[in-house]
Amino acid sequence: MSLRKAPLPRILLDNVSCMRNAQQILRHVNVSVHDGGALVLTGSNGSGKSTFLRMLAGFSKPSAGQILWNGHDVTESGVFHQYKLQLNWLSLKDAIKEKFTVLDNVQWFELLEGKQGNSLPAIELMGLGRLAKDKARMLSMGQRKRLQLARLLAIDRPIWLLDEPSVALDDDGVRLLEYIIAEHRKKGGIVFVATHLPINIEDAMYLRLPPRFPRRMTLVMVDHLPDPKVKVAALQIPGQKKDSSTGSQRSDSVKPQEKFFNDLSKNKASINLNNRELWVSSANISAETGEEKRSDLGNKHRLLFDDLNNQRKRERVVHHSDLHDKNPHISITTEDGSTTGKKDVAKSPWPRFPGF
Repeated sequence: MSLRKAPLPRILLDNVSCMRNAQQILRHVNVSVHDGGALVLTGSNGSGKSTFLRMLAGFSKPSAGQILWNGHDVTESGVFHQYKLQLNWLSLKDAIKEKFTVLDNVQWFELLEGKQGNSLPAIELMGLGRLAKDKARMLSMGQRKRLQLARLLAIDRPIWLLDEPSVALDDDGVRLLEYIIAEHRKKGGIVFVATHLPINIEDAMYLRLPPRFPRRMTLVMVDHLPDPKVKVAALQIPGQKKDSSTGSQRSDSVKPQEKFFNDLSKNKASINLNNRELWVSSANISAETGEEKRSDLGNKHRLLFDDLNNQRKRERVVHHSDLHDKNPHISITTEDGSTTGKKDVAKSPWPRFPGF
């Protein structure tokens, strides 16, 4: 009795890694997908979901490992020419010609594929039948996404690479998306989906990519706001002491942020933001009231205004004194031979200001 060999996976990622801008994005990924399979990529922003799809599409090559299609490496030129004809790519760049009608935007790609007759049924399925003769520039963001999905159906390739396909779709649009994915898989198609929104895909494999830069809890301290109308409460983190030499705050503990938030939770402190006001109530937190802060800023503004006025006054005094010094000095000789000097014979063209 002969044993039947297990079928080869249609797509196999063998220990694949990927670099971008000299940084490791994906590391040692192993995935095998058969006909009718689906892989959902999840993860935080910047974790490498779109990079994963771009690598599958052949836009970038893996730095390690290999991607096999029917057992052949897709990076080989002869194999990639056949492999790319199996791919259907959908991304946030919709490639929609705004001067074309909705129907023309689908038929154009259908003609390039050498097919015909699928455009109008696909548009009607996606709920755009009444807009088939309208210009694409009149569509909303959700309708443009539906147009992209209609193009997927019209081209009808076996491998779908969908980057955030549910963005801008309403609830009915998401259900349509789930429906066309299920129908595509029933015909033996393969779907790769990168998303951060929930999409119901039956019997799908999920791959969660780790974040590249783990987030840390941080506390932002506001030292000064230029608007005197904004009332700010100055926060003092417990465990921190102010350095008299530099004016900065130094902490006695290694992680003052964690200690600060732990004290908030223990003492049931409340932080409320209302009308650009920050109020903190806790036994271990000292807060400067908004009225004191506003009065302090008002005094500073008043002193600055007085200094500016005094400086302008001094400049005007110096300016007018220079003008009087430059007035012509005329000497007059009398009959007895004596000489007298008469100043300010010619009047200055500049007006005199009272008090100077």
